[in-house]
Amino acid sequence: MPEIVIPEAGEHLWEWFWDMNRDRQQGMNGPQPIGLAGIRLWSEMTGQSIRPDEVEIIRDMDDAYRAALSAEFADQQRRRDAEAQSKK
Repeated sequence: MPEIVIPEAGEHLWEWFWDMNRDRQQGMNGPQPIGLAGIRLWSEMTGQSIRPDEVEIIRDMDDAYRAALSAEFADQQRRRDAEAQSKK
């Protein structure tokens, strides 16, 4: 996995994202999106003021995170299927 470099100006968003990620709901197909209600509740509970542009960045990060997980799960399934086929 490539090393991820977070710009200093975005470090707080990276930390906030992972903090919010801890409380996200899980569904049958993986993690559910971090919704606006969840972001608002997180902001209220932590006392962190979050600007609208930061909300959009967090949501974009969440989209990318869930897309990467989905791709990883699909790749794992393909490998399992290929392994099962090779054993026949």
